[in-house]
Amino acid sequence: MKMFKSQIHRRTSFLLIILFALIRKTSSAVFFGRAGQGISNLLTLNIPATTTDVRLQGNLATFLPTGVFRSRHSKLLTISLVNNRIADVEDFSLAAVPSLTYVWLRQNKLQELRKNMFAGRHT
Repeated sequence: MKMFKSQIHRRTSFLLIILFALIRKTSSAVFFGRAGQGISNLLTLNIPATTTDVRLQGNLATFLPTGVFRSRHSKLLTISLVNNRIADVEDFSLAAVPSLTYVWLRQNKLQELRKNMFAGRHT
């Protein structure tokens, strides 16, 4: 009976790996930086061009610089930077992302949002 259970376990594990690979290949959402991973410099992230959803909640980011999200991120719809330490959002930091629909910045240290945050964005 042990042999049979281990064969089932191996087959199940193999199928889960295949399923995960298929999901990863077809899914374009990115779930970077789960809470507590300590991402502080957003410029160091290599976000794939096919990304539609970036979630960076509960990290140590202190500002949103220009250059994190570029024109190659033309499919990006949602950015969540909830519960970080963001105190500043640079001008034009989200201007290059034409498809951007939602940006969540709550639970940060922002006092104001600059009017040029989205400047130059064609919608």
